[in-house]
Amino acid sequence: MKLKTKFDETVSIRNISREDEEKVQKLIQDVLADQKMEEKGRQVKSLFANPSPYIISCIIIVFIGIPFNLPVVAVSGGVLMSMFLFCKGRFCEYWNEICDYLSQKHCNDLDNISDYYLSDHNRMCLIAEFNKHIVGIICLRSVDDTNEMSTVAEITRILVNPECRRLKIGTQLLSELVVMAALKGIKTIQVTTHKTNKFGIEFLTKHEFKEVSTRSYTKHFPLEFLLAEFQLDLDSL
Repeated sequence: MKLKTKFDETVSIRNISREDEEKVQKLIQDVLADQKMEEKGRQVKSLFANPSPYIISCIIIVFIGIPFNLPVVAVSGGVLMSMFLFCKGRFCEYWNEICDYLSQKHCNDLDNISDYYLSDHNRMCLIAEFNKHIVGIICLRSVDDTNEMSTVAEITRILVNPECRRLKIGTQLLSELVVMAALKGIKTIQVTTHKTNKFGIEFLTKHEFKEVSTRSYTKHFPLEFLLAEFQLDLDSL
């Protein structure tokens, strides 16, 4: 299938091959690094915008400064600095756990992604090529690899080179994947993403995915990293 772009070039969608391994690995690592940088910016912004540390600091200042008749400036400075150091330490722990999730090691396919998806008929991996470069990837696997009759599958990754966004590459990848999944007898497609991934959530809801659950991945005061599970019922399309 072909897609005309504003550059009058075409994007082609095809199955991954073992010859694509190096290029696909580079795409994944580049996109994941970009996603981590964007997410860290969002988390730092959320940390400073969260009112809890400021409220607690004010309460401590009042309860320490007034009863002991201590200088307000000195007490305020000490409390605020202590709260800053505390939150910084908690944020480092929090961010390390988020990095583990964003690295997508839980997908168990990064050692050899082409072999992982080509070696099992319950899995599939499609790539998008633009101007002879691999610019997108989408992967699907059965939620139960031991059951050949399983009708539920999960998208393990969907990535598009940031420089090629807004060219409907993600839409083309997903559309092709849905068609191929239906031919394999898949009835339901699931995908999990983090709640701060506004672009990803907008993309999923635009393509008829429904949010079915939310869960906490990690929580370190004053922040919490939430995951949302989305589901697409192919029979409803």
